[in-house]
Order: sequence, then C-alpha cells, then structure tokens
Amino acid sequence: MGIGVKILVGVILALLFAAVYPAMYLASLNMVEVEDVQFLELTIDEQGIAFRGTVVLDNPGLVAVTVDQIRYRIILENTGEELGRGTIDGSGITAGDEAELPFTNVLDWRPNMATAQDLLKNRVLLIRIEGDASAKFLGMTFTKPFQFTLDIHPYLEEYVQELMRDPNALKELAAAYGFTP
Repeated sequence: MGIGVKILVGVILALLFAAVYPAMYLASLNMVEVEDVQFLELTIDEQGIAFRGTVVLDNPGLVAVTVDQIRYRIILENTGEELGRGTIDGSGITAGDEAELPFTNVLDWRPNMATAQDLLKNRVLLIRIEGDASAKFLGMTFTKPFQFTLDIHPYLEEYVQELMRDPNALKELAAAYGFTP
C-alpha cells in the first residue's frame, strides 16, 4: 500500500470519526438520566433545614458525556410551598457508568406554628425534589427533568424530641417564632 493510499485511508477514517462521534455523543447525552437523589445528612433546627446529599447520574451511552449543571427546587408536598432551590455543578460521566454529584444546602425555612402542628400530626412529611440536568453541545442546550419524593418526617420528629429534652432549645425556638416566655 502506497503512501497516498495510507493518507487517503487516514483522511476517510478521520472524516468518519468526525461525522459519527457527534451523533454518538448526542445519543449518549440523550440517554443520561438522574437515577437517584439521596440525603446523606439532614438536620432541622431553629435556623432551618440543612442537608448534604448526592445526585446520581447514569450514562448508559457508548461515549463519555459532560453534564454542565443540575438545577433543583425543594417543595413541601403537604402545602406546595417552595422551601428552596439550588444549583449543583456538573461533571463528566464515563460511558456506561454513573457519577455521584455531591450537594449541600441550608434552607432558611421554619414552619409557622399551625403548619408545624399539622406536619407533626400527619406522620408523613414529604418533600419533592424536582429540577433538570442540562448540557450544551454544538450550540444546543439539552435538559433532562427529574423528580423525587422523600419523607423527612423522621428528621422533624427527631428535632422535636431534641427540643423536648432541652429547655433552652425550647426558649430559643419560642424566641424564633416571636413568643416570649
């Protein structure tokens, strides 16, 4: 095989790769899903709700892709009230693999007394985490919506039990709600 044929084969392979790779990337990007949202730690106190968790992205595609960011909102299912929102930096996800993206947030939310009583009485306190993962490729933006529901009632119960054991905490809580002992 002469040098000219080798160059021609090389150019043809490069052109094929240049044509096929974007299609494979787009197909892989389209397959990415937010597989799970987990809270690793959640605390409720007089300052609000603080949490640390992970979002798990799955890429079953044939090529690695990059998700630019994940935007999310946290909504109290019982009332429809938005508790907060945030953005998580994106990450590259290798082909056929998952990526865990960590996040933390502090929501400056404290229920009013009527809502707190209602939440404790219901025995279930569901929050909905909804949002979208987004990526840009060839000047286009792709988004994948997601939604997960979690019960945080056990954390609220734990907080109330701690309050009941600590008289100073009860005074601080009363002060936070504008009550004077």
